Amino acid sequence: MIKELLQRYFLNLLAIIGITILWVGIWDGIGNLGPMENPLVSFFVGAALLAISPLIFKKAQPLPLWEEHETIKDLVEKIQNHPKKYQFHIKYKDQRQKKETMLNAKNLHRIEKNFLIFVENNQEKFLPIHRITSFLYKGQPWNPKK
Repeated sequence: MIKELLQRYFLNLLAIIGITILWVGIWDGIGNLGPMENPLVSFFVGAALLAISPLIFKKAQPLPLWEEHETIKDLVEKIQNHPKKYQFHIKYKDQRQKKETMLNAKNLHRIEKNFLIFVENNQEKFLPIHRITSFLYKGQPWNPKK
């Protein structure tokens, strides 16, 4: 996911640089950009970058500026308020057992800061949100956008 975000922002940055260079070429072409001091070079480099920008913007959808991005906390709140929350499982990395473990969402008691608190057999279990790896609904990976 981080790789995708970096790629999106890099492509947007490339388009912004293209607009800036075009503007420099149109405005006065004078700057401290080395070969870009020549207005014609600056203009054509900027125009070329803008010409390929439709290709760039097909892939570029920066987060969270133009797209609503749900955090893990938001997804857990959706599960907690779901009428069939007992059909959800939360998968997480257990550091002691060094494997992924699941907890049933029906035992989810509350969300406190960056922890989920599960109550099972009158015992509280604290799960740090950053350890959550996935959510399952009826045993299948859950896609909240469906």
